[in-house]
Amino acid sequence: MEVNITEYINVDYDKERHFLYTSMHRTISSEELRNTISFVANFIKNENVKYWIADTRLLNGILISDQLWVLRKIVPIVIKSDLQKLAQVGNSDIFHYMSFENLVQQAYKMFNTGIAFEQFITYDAALDWIALPE
Repeated sequence: MEVNITEYINVDYDKERHFLYTSMHRTISSEELRNTISFVANFIKNENVKYWIADTRLLNGILISDQLWVLRKIVPIVIKSDLQKLAQVGNSDIFHYMSFENLVQQAYKMFNTGIAFEQFITYDAALDWIALPE
């Protein structure tokens, strides 16, 4: 099932393998980011997603205020889901990389979660790490 939920994100879900792939069409505002993350978190919970590749190459780094919002509002939803692995495909910008790394480190500190997280530069590398069941 592929659904273009807005002009800025595409969602592709393989229900049989519980695999979600999201990709951004453009750079987005803080409000659009929050709307997107809220939608995806609820999708993960409601659709029993186990594996997620988030292609964020077109995003800038996540602002501290948005990181704190994600920690307060979104992480508690996602850690109660079936999600096992999250692979983020980013770009070579260090601010982009560090904003996601900081967010994940804070989530691990605040919550007891077994969700594995890694960052990659290519979709293929992320997919290899996810290692979807056949």
